[in-house]
Amino acid sequence: MIKASPFQIPDQCVSQYAHELRSVTKKVEPRSSIPLVSILTTVTISCLLALINIGSDVAFNGVISLTINGLYSSYLLAASLLLWRRCTGAIALPTTYESSPKIVTEGEAVSAQGTIHLTWGPFHLPGAAGIAVNVVGCLYMLIIIFFSFWPPTREIDAATMNYSILVTGFWILFSIVYYFAYAKRIYKGPLMEV
Repeated sequence: MIKASPFQIPDQCVSQYAHELRSVTKKVEPRSSIPLVSILTTVTISCLLALINIGSDVAFNGVISLTINGLYSSYLLAASLLLWRRCTGAIALPTTYESSPKIVTEGEAVSAQGTIHLTWGPFHLPGAAGIAVNVVGCLYMLIIIFFSFWPPTREIDAATMNYSILVTGFWILFSIVYYFAYAKRIYKGPLMEV
């Protein structure tokens, strides 16, 4: 069983992406068993971002728009992949494979046809009802993402425009280039339970 305190979860972004400060940010305090430097870095960045509201409502709305877009985009990605797996029948019932899950390597998890063996966990909504819930969830998230890029007022000009679509597009392009230029060579993927 993995023990995670509520303070360890929000600072995973700092722990994962601070390559230059990895030895400092990932250091776990022996007395409290939490990464204190990483938590303080996360809190400091959050407080500094909260100060944006003092300077400009437009900048604050942009930050909120980016936050909404980032969260719902990540949820949409997971939900759409689950919907795809549901519709193709690529997720088996737990009784199809072994009853006790085991950790397998990348080569063992892939069958001869190139498909990855996935089984349902302890909770799932089977059949058409589960697919309907996934479709409604994906449509809802698409609507939220679409409207998160709109400006907060009807009268817009260059100063009040919501530029979060440009920032989101930049980060998507940057992530794709970064993956193919560097991360593809070092990323091994997670261990899978089947």
